Amino acid sequence: MLDLIFAAKKHPSKARVEGYLIFNSTGSRYFSYSGSKTLKPLPNGVYCVKNLHLRKDMAMHLDVSPKENGLYGLCFPPWSVDLEPVFPTERNALRIHPDGHLPGTEGCIGIRENVDKCFDNLKTLLSGKSGVLLKVDCA
Repeated sequence: MLDLIFAAKKHPSKARVEGYLIFNSTGSRYFSYSGSKTLKPLPNGVYCVKNLHLRKDMAMHLDVSPKENGLYGLCFPPWSVDLEPVFPTERNALRIHPDGHLPGTEGCIGIRENVDKCFDNLKTLLSGKSGVLLKVDCA
């Protein structure tokens, strides 16, 4: 069974896709983007999600929904998790991470709301596991 799904559709006026990262076990959903005006969204397929780790990059500190989180615009801790495709692709260095500042990513899944809750859910989901499966479905 798949643990996560990223279901997204092309933005009507942008090159990116937008949708939700969905946790199948809890039904939790997090509004997310992938891609930008110069880089395509991550390819459809199944990925192994692993290696949740803290980051120092300031772009990963930003929280676009500070009122929801009560954190005054900062996400603590800044984090990312690696996505390893289980199908042939030339794309690499793909991740799930907070997408602060300007909307869009370089092909990663950028979480745009409740990033701390998403981190907590990923931490719980990955606890004691070497990885979990994510299906990407970008229409």
